[in-house]
Amino acid sequence: MKIHQKVFEELKNVLTEELGGNITEHEQGTYIEINETNIWFSADEHEFTVGYGIHYDPEFEGIKAAIDRLFNLLTCRIKKTNFLKGAFTFKHRIDLELPNGELENVGTGMTWLYPYWKKTIQKVSFSNNLIERDKINEQIEKIKDYA
Repeated sequence: MKIHQKVFEELKNVLTEELGGNITEHEQGTYIEINETNIWFSADEHEFTVGYGIHYDPEFEGIKAAIDRLFNLLTCRIKKTNFLKGAFTFKHRIDLELPNGELENVGTGMTWLYPYWKKTIQKVSFSNNLIERDKINEQIEKIKDYA
């Protein structure tokens, strides 16, 4: 078993313990989705991937960055901004509200085909953290130590 697969299994165990029935396993347990959120993570033969509606690939930053991203998605408030032209959402932006009050952009997605002549409206929504930071911080740090 590769390191990223072991990390996946350890994180799955921590979240099963903390969230219980609020997680769903797919693809023979290699894809975990947290129910009623857009948070998911997966491990295949080559990579460990974390996502929130937008794909986050740790290949460029390493597995510790991916673990940090998942930890922040679980323990920070999430700000989602939808940009609309009329009733059509042409862009969305996901930010994490970090403990120090800063916003960290998780990703932005958009389409190029939209009614550009209409006025842009922004709709902002927030999702509260799923787990208190102190509750899983020690477990996450242990996982990062051997990653």
